[in-house]
This record gives sequence, C-alpha cells and structure tokens, in this order.
Amino acid sequence: NRPALSKFLPYVAYDEVSELFVNKSSVGMVFVGAPLLGASEEIEKQFTDLFKSVLPAGANIQFLLLASPRIAPILKTWSDARSNKSELFQKLAKKRRDFLAEQARVKAETEFVTRNISVLISVSLPGANLDPIRVKKLNQLKTKLLTIFADLGMIIREIGAKELIAELYDWLNPTLNLTPTAAQYNPFE
Repeated sequence: NRPALSKFLPYVAYDEVSELFVNKSSVGMVFVGAPLLGASEEIEKQFTDLFKSVLPAGANIQFLLLASPRIAPILKTWSDARSNKSELFQKLAKKRRDFLAEQARVKAETEFVTRNISVLISVSLPGANLDPIRVKKLNQLKTKLLTIFADLGMIIREIGAKELIAELYDWLNPTLNLTPTAAQYNPFE
C-alpha cells in the first residue's frame, strides 16, 4: 500500500468562481506559456521589480520548465495551415511533420529531439481563505502578473484545474505518446 501522490501535493480544491486554487495552507494561481529566450538588463529590472514590489510579502512564485513530446496538436495546426497549398507544399509539409513526430518519439540522449517547451508558473500566498476582499486582491495581482509577463514578451495564459491536472499527469507519467492526455476533473472529489 503506497500512499497516493495527492498526499504530497498541496492542492485541495479549485474555486471556479474566483478561478483560484485553494491549497493546504495557501491560495494561488497557475499560468502556462512559452518561456523567455534570453534576457536583457531591462528584463532583469522587470523581474527585480516583480519580486520587490509586485508580489506581496510571503508570496511564493515557482517556475517549472517542461519539455514534452506531446506535440501532435502543434504539428496538426502547422500541417493544416499548409493543406490548401499546392501538392508539392502538401508533400513537403507531410514529410516535415512525419520527421518531427519521429524525433519526438526518440530518447532525449539523441542528437535531435522535438519537444514542446513550456513554462508552468505558480504563484501562491499564505492562508487558505477566500473571503471577497482577498479574492479581489488576488485577482488584481493576477492581472498585474499577466501584464508584466506580456511586457516581458512572454506568451502566458492562466490555467484552471483541468489543464493543471493534464500538465501534471503528463509530467508525472512520462511516455513518448505525441497526443496530450485528456484530463479528468471532478470538482467534488
């Protein structure tokens, strides 16, 4: 009898009205998107301001870089955009799509590996209560964070329980399957 993984994770519930996660001893939000590629002095200043001025005292922020082989939706979007072109473009697109798909199925030790690189950002504040004043402040913080990430050039969006479950499932149950997991979420469990 091994303990369930959920005993080691902080999540307790997701409040769909406030779109906030209620954890064992905190409340927070989660974002996902493309990571920054490089950083200038200006970006460093913006991050310094984020840590010094925007995040309240006691706040936690975590950045988790993910490299997933689950690229089927990306390849489909890319390939579909070329499907109404000439027969030559269609053949080239299929060859490239097949090559990239094959490179996603290989082990990471090889020379070239295709992955969907993303960053998962979680922000939490101590205390697990969701009174209306706190929810308003947390939603203001959420808006500020999304603005700062956009100013940094990051393409970031907030995710809810179902998407977080899918991200964590794929991370905790690695396979070389190219199709993302369809997450199951029951707010009453």
